[in-house]
Amino acid sequence: MNKLNKIIAGFFILSGITFFGSCVKGDFDAPVIIVPHVDFSSNTTIPQLIAMHTAGGLESITTDVIVQGVVVANDSTGNFYKQIIIQDDNAGLQIQIEQKLLYNTYKLGQRVFIKCKGLALGEYGGNMQLGYIVNGAIGRIPADSIKNHIFLENFPETIPAPIKLTIPTLSASYLN
Repeated sequence: MNKLNKIIAGFFILSGITFFGSCVKGDFDAPVIIVPHVDFSSNTTIPQLIAMHTAGGLESITTDVIVQGVVVANDSTGNFYKQIIIQDDNAGLQIQIEQKLLYNTYKLGQRVFIKCKGLALGEYGGNMQLGYIVNGAIGRIPADSIKNHIFLENFPETIPAPIKLTIPTLSASYLN
């Protein structure tokens, strides 16, 4: 019995040393927050880019065109599969991207810069799209090429508020 008491006491002593020795005492370094930043600026607005398009055609962009915009729609709700929608002060543009779960990277309100050289501009269902030419139509930017074309700037900003319209106030400028 005496030997059993010694074993139990030894167990409790070792358990106590382990328990109290495992407490961390000290300060931790603050986490490093890396803010996405680009070292270039846009040289074209979205309406200027759209003006490069001819109805019914596909235009390969061969010049150093850079546009910027704010993400106003992504694939978080499942309504925009493998695409994001960006807008600047005057127009919007669909960006076709061969990647799922885009909402994790391209959050609503996120400012993005797009280097358009090597991409193509086209139209589908009356909406302007930016992507690659695949089988004679606008396709998605391949996952391994995204880093060459789409760049994040800062953290997401305020999401642009939608404009509420009624049928009587609708004009041709909103339809175009």
